[in-house]
Amino acid sequence: MLLLICYSGVSVNRKFKEIDETVRGLNQSTDAHFKWLVKLLRFIDSRNVDLPEVSSEEAHLHCEFGQWLNTRLLEEREDTNFLLDINKKHIHVHQACRRLISAIEQQRQRNEDFDLF
Repeated sequence: MLLLICYSGVSVNRKFKEIDETVRGLNQSTDAHFKWLVKLLRFIDSRNVDLPEVSSEEAHLHCEFGQWLNTRLLEEREDTNFLLDINKKHIHVHQACRRLISAIEQQRQRNEDFDLF
């Protein structure tokens, strides 16, 4: 009986460590996405086309958040469905960003593009 309790305690502690690691990584990656937003604004202001994390068709793979997310998606995890949902939304944000940049560059109506972003 004592062995079973010790074993389950190790399992619980490992789960807490995994949860802590995931939350810490998510927080760091979310912070990186806010920094990406600043890069986006600089990109729009300067028309610098050398920022793949903003302008690339696969920009979601170049940003730090996308790299963190894709690393987690390669692992066997219980929260994979949740991460896949976040990934879809993450890709959508980057696609909306490119549409918004295009609308700004073409000086066309941007309200819908801002709303999508």
